[in-house]
Amino acid sequence: MRLIPSLTLVVFALFQSGAVQAQDKDKEKDKKPDVGVKEITEVLGKSVEEWVKEMHSKDRSRAEIAIKMITAFSQAKALLALDDLLNELANAPLARPLDANSRLAVITALGAIVGQNPEKVPAKKLEATLKALKKSLSDQQVLVRIRAMAALVAIGPPAEPYLADLLNDLILQIDVEQRVAAINSIGMIISRTQKRDPALMKRAVTSLGIQTNHVQMIVRINALNALQVIGPDANETVPNIILQLHDLKGTWEARQMAALALGTVGFDALHETANFKKSQTALIGALEDPCSQVRLAAIRGLETHGSPYVVEKIKDPKDPKKTSALVPKPFSEFAPVIKELDKVAFKDPEPGIQITATLAVMKLTRSVPKKNLAHLKYLMVHDDAAIRGQATQAIGLIGPKAKEMVPELMERLHDKEPAVQMFAIWSLSRMGTNAVIAIPALQKLIEDKKVEDPIKKAAKEAIDIIEGKDKKDTKDPKTK
Repeated sequence: MRLIPSLTLVVFALFQSGAVQAQDKDKEKDKKPDVGVKEITEVLGKSVEEWVKEMHSKDRSRAEIAIKMITAFSQAKALLALDDLLNELANAPLARPLDANSRLAVITALGAIVGQNPEKVPAKKLEATLKALKKSLSDQQVLVRIRAMAALVAIGPPAEPYLADLLNDLILQIDVEQRVAAINSIGMIISRTQKRDPALMKRAVTSLGIQTNHVQMIVRINALNALQVIGPDANETVPNIILQLHDLKGTWEARQMAALALGTVGFDALHETANFKKSQTALIGALEDPCSQVRLAAIRGLETHGSPYVVEKIKDPKDPKKTSALVPKPFSEFAPVIKELDKVAFKDPEPGIQITATLAVMKLTRSVPKKNLAHLKYLMVHDDAAIRGQATQAIGLIGPKAKEMVPELMERLHDKEPAVQMFAIWSLSRMGTNAVIAIPALQKLIEDKKVEDPIKKAAKEAIDIIEGKDKKDTKDPKTK
């Protein structure tokens, strides 16, 4: 069952790349310009100025194509069309009003152009764009309103002052698709805003908390997701989220999202709030949920609650109200959580969840218990190749602390499943010099004519890492 409406998915996918670019703009500043890349001066044989002229065509189909072509230019060049786009949206002659398709095209272009890097847009033009998008939130066409929300998301933090309008839309609109779009917009904008307005945050969190109990399950799931990305600032909604986690009459997707949300919303570095303890108790209970995906989400939530974020206050003797330092709390304080996770690590009906729980125990205790390592060794020879691969990968995630497992990893180099072989190679590379004894076995893979080229390449890279020739961080093979 698909829980997210296809229409909303399509609209927000249009701005996904723009949102990612905005989040990564600080990284981009540190990169050296690629002198080998030439700036686009023409698209389909026309300059941006020519496409702007085409945009005013009476033939709206031609005009829409022109608008789309403008977004293919760099932001600097596309900004030359910004005034025309805004005029098209706001001052269209009565004799030639913009139809819904044209409004959609202009709004999409505004989000794509400005969202690339809002900081490079002149303040007045940025404000004019935001006002135009705000006005579009009241458009008579639902799709136009949804597209305007997505454009605001693409622009990011500068759109935070317009959250109030999105909140009004969320509260007043009956249309489920539009309500979901508003929920997603609120969550995305807040998650990307570092300096959050307290009053707006209060309104947003309260509204989202209410939506977790909406009659439509899709609204609940998206509200829970929005709260998850907002994090601890939504702490007051923990009771709402727990209700959804306990609702066995609902869908497992809602319970899964509730568990994930509790992991971030219920987080408290000092472990002092009542909601932290309530959320932790609820997550422990969810480890027995009949659905494996909910149990998995509960493990993730408990991981977020635990180390290395676990700290306690050290008061300054001269000023009892002042916190002078933060240090790790004793692990005895997590005994109940670790005890329950350990049960899952050995007794859960799903071997894959056993592996995840095992890694969680190691993360929370910052140790590698022998019994847990032995259990992973047992799962490395499981009949199911997926389980063998996951267990083999887990050894690599543990790293040098699991160096005693090098012989077992060498055995998996000969696994009949190539994916398991790749995980074994990666895990050996994670052992560094502790895996020197595996070099001859890796070399045999390289020389074996029956072995596929990707495996040979991975084996060669692993040897370089083990010998210290390649100092770069090794990446999980599933992410390559």
